[in-house]
Amino acid sequence: MKVEEIAVIREHSTFSDVKKQNELAHFSHRISFDYTDFTDVTNALTKTLNPELFKNSSGTAKGLLDGMVVRDVILNIKTAFTGLSNIQTNGTGAVIDFGVTGDTDKFIDAQDMAPSTVSSPPLYRAYATSGDGDAYGYITIADLNLTLTLTCAVSSGSDKLNALTAGEAEIYMEIVNMNDVIADKGWRKVTL
Repeated sequence: MKVEEIAVIREHSTFSDVKKQNELAHFSHRISFDYTDFTDVTNALTKTLNPELFKNSSGTAKGLLDGMVVRDVILNIKTAFTGLSNIQTNGTGAVIDFGVTGDTDKFIDAQDMAPSTVSSPPLYRAYATSGDGDAYGYITIADLNLTLTLTCAVSSGSDKLNALTAGEAEIYMEIVNMNDVIADKGWRKVTL
């Protein structure tokens, strides 16, 4: 798994750089993962990863910190997750949930990433804030871990996650740290 933060364009950027920055303006972080992040599991069909994006005031790595707003989450399935014999084809073959401590499917809920569902990648799925009761984005009220869980299902056989041979996806997030916005001294009075 790889966690990245968007790079800021320097003052003397080319038009191409400015265009690219505008395209990426809605995202601040990208979490990339593939089947190898799960193949160390030899005795189960599920595993949870905890992407760490920030450190809190005590230096502990967390997914999100108190006072952050998650405004957008997009899942980009680049390659279907395959390799398990007799993988289920009913929408439960290789399911991803992505959320936070206490609500592990807050952003992505039961998205199947098996070949029967992902027939022509890339396949995009978006977090619908209004559908999850957070009409204007998810606001954290404590430091939280992010949870990324893959759960596979087979109709028969004894395959476990170590049998995976392919699968790759990315999660794009727009996160605003309201603590930084409030502390920033760059505000000025509007004069009409």
